[in-house]
Amino acid sequence: MMNHKASFLLFFAFSAVACSIGFNIDDPQKFSCDDKDDCESGYFCNTSNTCEVETPGPAKCPDADGDKYGVGPDRVNCDLCKTQSKCEEDPDDTDPFIFPNAPEECDGKDNDSDGNIDNIGTPCNSANDCAAVDPTANPGVVILCNPTSKICEATMRTTICFGADAPDPCPCNSSVLNCTDGAFPEVPAFCQ
Repeated sequence: MMNHKASFLLFFAFSAVACSIGFNIDDPQKFSCDDKDDCESGYFCNTSNTCEVETPGPAKCPDADGDKYGVGPDRVNCDLCKTQSKCEEDPDDTDPFIFPNAPEECDGKDNDSDGNIDNIGTPCNSANDCAAVDPTANPGVVILCNPTSKICEATMRTTICFGADAPDPCPCNSSVLNCTDGAFPEVPAFCQ
């Protein structure tokens, strides 16, 4: 059986150890730690084994589809908003081809979010302003900026007929191709 004096010394020894684990005599606002579990909520154990307040990292751009346009109030953290003041909200953050003022494609979608589906005839200054055409989905079709009207227009890639089986007169021409139901009319193989 332990006497009263021995139990007091034992209590004092445990108390001293318990207090010295988290208390820093030089700075009573600092607490020692071995890992995050030794720190209170909102703190982490730094490399100096001192609990330190967790600071939030840089705000993230909420852009699920990777088109550089975000959604919600945090979209101001997206690069396009920060560097080019393009802060419009992405109307469809699941599709990287739909964002404000996107080049309109013939795909059955409203890529530029103007309320019109597949309106290829968007204003342009150069071919870079017009959507690219998937050559496997639309062989023989190209979208170019008409230098006179400054409107993107889809036409056949060539106006020359190729091959011995090409009809005469050649039906390949530079007439504007209209996008209907998400597709251009099929271009004959000899016009590709």
